Amino acid sequence: MTINLGSIVNLNGRSVGSGISSGLDTEAIINALTEARRAPAARLEDTIELNQSRITAFSSLKTIVEGLRSAADFLRAPPGFNNASDNIFMYRTSSLSSSLSSISNYLGVTASAGAGIGDYDIEIGQVALNRQQRTGSFSSQSSDIVDDATGAITSLDFGENEPVVDDTITIGGATYTFVENGTDSDGTSIELGTTLTETLANIKSHLSSTNGQAVHADVDNFTYSVSGTSIIATSKTVGGADDAIDFSASIAAGAPTVGDTAGSYGNSAGMFSAGIFQFASTLAVDVASTTDTSINLTSSDYTVNGAVGSSVLSTGISNITVDGDEPNGYKGLLRTITGISGSYDVDADTLTLSVSINGRTFTSNEISTAAGAGSDSIAAGQTITFTDGDETSATSFDVVVGAEYLIDDTVENADAFVTSLEADLASQTILQDRALSNVNTDNIPPASPLYGLTSSDVIYRTGDYSSIGLAGDISGFTVTRNGSNDTDISVTINDEVFTVTGLSDTLNGNITLTGSNGEQLSLNLGDAGVSFDIADDAAATELQNALDFAFGTKSLTHIEIENDFTLVDIAAAINAQSSASGVSASIVQVSDTDFRLTLQATDVGLDNSYEIVDYNQVWHAGTGDGSDGVEMIAVQSAQDSFISVNGIVVQRSSNSIDDVIDNITFSIHEVTGSAFTSQSTYDALGSHTEIVATIANDTETVESAVVNFINAYNEFRVFAATQTFRDAQGNLGEDAVLGDNTTLSTLINQISGEVSSAISGVSDSDFATLGAIGITLTDYDGDDENPEVSNILTYDPDKLSAALANNYDEVREIFEMSFSASSSNLALYESNNSATLTDYQIDIDTSRESGDEVRILDSDGDFLFNATLSSLGGSYYISGDSGTTLSGLGFIYTGDGDDVITVGSSYGIADRLYNIMDDYAEDDGVIDTTVADIVDENEDLEVEVTDIDYAVDQYRLQLIDQYTALESAITQVNTLLQFIESQANLAASGN
Repeated sequence: MTINLGSIVNLNGRSVGSGISSGLDTEAIINALTEARRAPAARLEDTIELNQSRITAFSSLKTIVEGLRSAADFLRAPPGFNNASDNIFMYRTSSLSSSLSSISNYLGVTASAGAGIGDYDIEIGQVALNRQQRTGSFSSQSSDIVDDATGAITSLDFGENEPVVDDTITIGGATYTFVENGTDSDGTSIELGTTLTETLANIKSHLSSTNGQAVHADVDNFTYSVSGTSIIATSKTVGGADDAIDFSASIAAGAPTVGDTAGSYGNSAGMFSAGIFQFASTLAVDVASTTDTSINLTSSDYTVNGAVGSSVLSTGISNITVDGDEPNGYKGLLRTITGISGSYDVDADTLTLSVSINGRTFTSNEISTAAGAGSDSIAAGQTITFTDGDETSATSFDVVVGAEYLIDDTVENADAFVTSLEADLASQTILQDRALSNVNTDNIPPASPLYGLTSSDVIYRTGDYSSIGLAGDISGFTVTRNGSNDTDISVTINDEVFTVTGLSDTLNGNITLTGSNGEQLSLNLGDAGVSFDIADDAAATELQNALDFAFGTKSLTHIEIENDFTLVDIAAAINAQSSASGVSASIVQVSDTDFRLTLQATDVGLDNSYEIVDYNQVWHAGTGDGSDGVEMIAVQSAQDSFISVNGIVVQRSSNSIDDVIDNITFSIHEVTGSAFTSQSTYDALGSHTEIVATIANDTETVESAVVNFINAYNEFRVFAATQTFRDAQGNLGEDAVLGDNTTLSTLINQISGEVSSAISGVSDSDFATLGAIGITLTDYDGDDENPEVSNILTYDPDKLSAALANNYDEVREIFEMSFSASSSNLALYESNNSATLTDYQIDIDTSRESGDEVRILDSDGDFLFNATLSSLGGSYYISGDSGTTLSGLGFIYTGDGDDVITVGSSYGIADRLYNIMDDYAEDDGVIDTTVADIVDENEDLEVEVTDIDYAVDQYRLQLIDQYTALESAITQVNTLLQFIESQANLAASGN
């Protein structure tokens, strides 16, 4: 007899008996026991799976909410500055109408968001063109055409710098002979240069040399400089016989003339006006007097013997002796003398004076009162030097006594002298001129109307005594010609505009531009020997470009042309610099033996024109008369465009004009009848063919945005219905994984409440709800894919279109948050749904104590509550405090700190829905936070599952050990039974 254990099975690597004779299945028993022990983990895994479904559902919800937020954003008028491009109600359409056929051949118009609605009458008088030139014919484009000469295109004017032929020049009564490759052993010969510029440089060098001065003594009285096609001789003294020079020249026909006006360069000449003198001695002011009790100072009494850069202004004394001899080394800017006091020392016979200038004290040297004819007076001609006590400034000025003044050892006489001097000096000003340092003489070629202008000829004058340094960098000039003898010039320095108006067509004297604070910028044109011809618009534009080049706001392009260059090489060199120069080059092949280089400005208009200097140096190839192809032929001159907008003529250096009417761009293609180039020519022409540009609201795009908003809302409603579906027994549907989630239910309630309510702030309007424009709430019965959905939006296309066509602004109020203020100093910056105030006043007074600077008043002016004011460095930020009906609103205020501003606002459905959606859809918003909580929960549940599985595994091992022990025990019993059975069998057999 044995106990049958059946087969042996393996459980977790252990051998266990299976199918014992008693009918027990060991494997099944162990599995059943462990599964029962693991039941809590299975329930946790079900929760994890459900949570994962919820995470997926929330991901879908966020996408739907983002879509609804985006749809609402288009319709809500986002707060902040310059938001027209983000406000679909500001979108515009444009159309053209005219009696002209093919209107698009004449004009194109585009209107961006915020453009003014209405009709604009457009007439085109001139189309902008770019300058174009071409060379004569070259037989080859690959042969060398530059013959033993190098040059550079450094600016743009084909100067007449042809070589000077053998001839003579007369200076100071002496005649000099030009020679080629000659010597100057006796000081009477000047070497002839290859160009006029080089020759003039040789003249200057010769006259400034020791050799030249030794032969002609009067030459030593002058300094010399070359300016364009002229040589300038500047007298070292003023007045007397030596202030003029016989300066003439005989130059071959066809070449420019060296200045030939003999004897006209004295102190009265414009070239030698105040501002360019350089003197060696100190500045003095002659004090002329008819009596010994009066000192009279008038501009006619001034003589100049002064310091470096000295000049005398009609308003008083300027450029006084300073620490340093360079204009930019001047320190401290001074103004009107306001008072003089004196201290008389009877015993020492000396008088010391003090003068006050804008609060700064200047003290004189000790003045001897025993130096006159009777040894008891102040001598005539005595110099009184006033010096600033501030060592950082070290500024002084001199006054010269014009007549003897009796002192006679009495304080009363000394006081009388001080009183007299004070009366005579009280109206005088001490004003320092300061040369600007950013004049770029490298950008002033000989052909420029500003050739010869240096920083010494450009003076910045200020009325601010405490200023140190220049006003700032010049950012650009504007030259505007209003008509004959009426031209304006303005320049911007550190955002301040300096202007001079009413200039004549010809300028050859000094001009002064004045800023809003009284500062001045003086251009000493007469001193520089330059003049402006601004008789037409092209000349005015040339002057504007010249000023911008001279002051470094634009730079000339330097293009190297080397020996042995071919036509191809020259074109490549020019094109390599096109982005900087604005000039491009191409080669036109007329025939097999006719190649021509074409130059053209890359942009149209006078501002973008170009010129070339060093023409013969660049193209030097033999005769220079054009027979070798060098001559440049004008193909097309640069010109600006002219259009009339509602009868007002505007000129631009472009055919795309976007700065006449905000947010509207006109593209000009062809003249619409008679050409005009100014308002006067336009008026004289009479009627023209008009093109009417109509700018209108883009109702089609708005309607599309409204429909998109409806669809986005309905998508949310379908999702919400799916997630909250319950069967007849009240059980949630299989897909309703968010049915019990408070995040979703709260969002549903918020959105539904906004959509079904009237729009706050427009209750007096017939268009206060969505229903007024054809948008209504209805129920959807559902289909095979979607459940039944309540309160979806439907719309009547005809009613919506009619509302947009006839009541555009009212439709806007339904959707957007509108804001109006009685002052442009207040702008809305941010908003949310907490604010409910619609008509109120903001009372601002920054002089009130902290916390009371901003008061919110009702429409009748009664106090409601305070708002918070914060400084923004030149402006202010006003925020509504939490718990008030202005909570959540923020304003930028740019006024002077004392204002009462009336505000009106309404809160449209798109704005309010956007604010709700934003809270949910933004990064780390409500949805992200909810999902993060679910993820955290799953992570905790997974840890619990791991712990349970570990315990179950240990339990299984325990069961296996127990059944293994049972197997061993049964085996032993079987062995014993077999032994007993064998013994019994032996006994039965009688053995």
